[in-house]
Amino acid sequence: MINSTGVTFTVGEQEGGTPNIQMWVDALIEGMPNHPAVFEVTPGSSMEEVEAIKDFLNANIASFSLYPSGPGGGFQREVKRGY
Repeated sequence: MINSTGVTFTVGEQEGGTPNIQMWVDALIEGMPNHPAVFEVTPGSSMEEVEAIKDFLNANIASFSLYPSGPGGGFQREVKRGY
């Protein structure tokens, strides 16, 4: 799969077999480490559920920026919830 965002999500496993989602970043995005960011999923999630999340992310993430720009730019200082 070709991903124009420079980011590819894969599924990995922690010791003990717990699945996680890994975010791999290619050389297009400067400043990122060579190892993936790892997203731990809710305990009890099945491998099939995690694969579905990974597929959704790969199909729907349109862009990635380490340091977003634009109005109100800067670092987010609090968690903002959409509900």
